Amino acid sequence: MKLAIASILTSQLLLVASPAQASDYDEFCPAGMAATPLPLVGGEGSEVEKTPQNPTLSIPLPGPLPGLPLRSNYNTDWQIPGGTIYDEFVVIVVPQETDDYDIEISLKYGDDTSERLFDEGDTELTAGEPIVVNASPRSSLHPYQVNVRVGDEAVGNPYRAVAVGCGESTAAAPATGETCVPLAVVGGDAEQSVVEKEISAPTIPGPFGLSIRNNWNTDWIVPLPQRFSRFVATVESTEAETAAYDLGLSLKYADDSADSMYNQPGSELAPGEVVTIEAQPERETTPYQVNVYVGGIDNGGADYRAAVSGCY
Repeated sequence: MKLAIASILTSQLLLVASPAQASDYDEFCPAGMAATPLPLVGGEGSEVEKTPQNPTLSIPLPGPLPGLPLRSNYNTDWQIPGGTIYDEFVVIVVPQETDDYDIEISLKYGDDTSERLFDEGDTELTAGEPIVVNASPRSSLHPYQVNVRVGDEAVGNPYRAVAVGCGESTAAAPATGETCVPLAVVGGDAEQSVVEKEISAPTIPGPFGLSIRNNWNTDWIVPLPQRFSRFVATVESTEAETAAYDLGLSLKYADDSADSMYNQPGSELAPGEVVTIEAQPERETTPYQVNVYVGGIDNGGADYRAAVSGCY
C-alpha cells in the first residue's frame, strides 16, 4: 500500500492514508518486520470504535463529593501476549470528525509503571486522516499492554483505533535443568525480592464508606518476555506466637484477568513456620505479575515475610 504523507507533526507521527485491511499493517512497521494486530482488552478483535463521553460518577450520589472516583471511556488497552516479543509497536488512530482531539499513547509495564510515548492535546485533526505513532519498548522489561487515551477536547468526537506489534518472536521455552530466580517486588527497589509486612486492619478513606483500603496484596514482577514453567512463593510467620493468615496466590495476565492458583483462609502458622505455594501457569501466554494475598479481617496485626521466585 502506498503511504500518502500529509504532514509531519513529530519525528514519530505521520498523517497517512487509512489502511483498508489487516494485511496493510505491514506497511506501518519497519522494513522486514511483519505486523500483528494486538487483541483488545475486554473486547473482540483488534479495532475499536469509540465516541468519548463526559466522565460520570461511578456511583449515583448527588452533588460534588471529594474523593469520589469518576468513570469515563477515554482509555482503551490492547494486550501484548506474555512471552511474545515485539521490537516495536504501532498505534493508528483515525478521527471521524474534523475537530480538536486530545490523544495520549503509553506502554504499560509489569512494575506498575507506564511510559507515555505520545501526548498531543487540543490538536485539530482532519476526519479520515490517521495519526500513526511508532513506539519502542524498554530494553530491560517488555510491556504487557498498549494504552490509548482519547478524551477531554475529544468528547463527542468519534474515532477508530488499532494497535499493532512489529517483528514478532517468541521467548525461549524453559530449560530442562531447573533454575529458580527471585522476582522483584512491585513498588520496591530494583534489588528487593522479599517483603515484610504486618497485616493491617481495613480502613475506609473518603466519605460514606465508598472504598476499603488494606495492605493484604503484594505483587511481584514477571520480567517479560522471560517464560517460567512455574512460580514458587513462600510465606513465613514472623510472629512470636501461632497466628492465623488468609493466604492466596494469583497469576495476572495482560487481558486484565487473573487465575487464582491457591486460596487457603485461616491458615495457622507457628513462629518461623513457612508455607510454600507452587503455581504452574495454565495458559499458553505468560503472566506479567504474581499476586500474593496475605490478610483477613480477623488477622490484623500478624507479621510475616514473603517472597516469590520464577523457575525455568
